[in-house]
Amino acid sequence: SQVSLFGDDLGGNAPPELVDVPAWGERERLQQEKTALGYYFSGHLFNADEAQVRKFVRLKLKDLAPSREPVWMAGVIAGLRTMMTRRGKMAIVLLDDASAQIELSIFNEQFEANRSLLKEDSLLVVQGRVSEDSYTGGLRVSADNLYSLGAARAHFVSRLRLKMNGQSDAQRLQSLLSPFVDTEQGCLVEIDYHNSQAACVAQLSNDWKVRPEEELLLNLQDWLGEGNANWIYS
Repeated sequence: SQVSLFGDDLGGNAPPELVDVPAWGERERLQQEKTALGYYFSGHLFNADEAQVRKFVRLKLKDLAPSREPVWMAGVIAGLRTMMTRRGKMAIVLLDDASAQIELSIFNEQFEANRSLLKEDSLLVVQGRVSEDSYTGGLRVSADNLYSLGAARAHFVSRLRLKMNGQSDAQRLQSLLSPFVDTEQGCLVEIDYHNSQAACVAQLSNDWKVRPEEELLLNLQDWLGEGNANWIYS
C-alpha cells in the first residue's frame, strides 16, 4: 500500500469514499459560485426563478415607465442600504432582474413589516409605484407591498389543476394534499379525471383548499408527471 508524506496509509489505488448528496438546483449552484468566486459564473441569479415569476409578473424592469396605477415588478436584491428620515428608517434596494437594475424606495412601515425579505440575493416581488424623477430625469420607484415568491404566487393563483386517470390512488392524493390544506387562504383543487368509460372535471370542496407552495406542486408532479399538475393563475 501507499503511504502519504504524513504517514497515512492511502489504501493502494482504492478511490476515496464520497458523500452521496442531491444535485444542487440552479439557485443553490449560483449562490455557491458567488460564495467561492465573489460573483455568479454560469448565469444570473434571477434566472433560477424567472420561469415561475413571469407567470404573474410579466413586466421587465427595463420596461418600467411612469404610471398612475400600481405595477408589479420582481428581481433579486443586488444591494441594500438603509437611512433615517423624518418618517423613520427606510431602505433603498437595488433590484435586478437581468434586464435592468432599479433603485426601489421602501419606507418605514413596509421596511419594518418585511425585514425578513430584505436580504441580499433574495428574490423580491413588489407592488409599487413608478413616477418621473424631476431631479435626476430618471424614474422614482417606491414599494406599496412586498412579497416573497410563495406569497406572491398565493396572491395570483386561483386553483391547482390535476390530471388523473382511473389508476390514480385517492389515498395517496389525500396524503399529499393534507400537509398544505388551508381553508382560509388556500386555492381550490380541480381534478381533470378520466377512465375507460368517462371523463369529467371535478372541483374538491373548500375543505381541501391548499396553500400554493412549490413543494406541493413538485410532490404531485413526481407522482402524476410534470404536465399533470399545474397552478392556474387568475
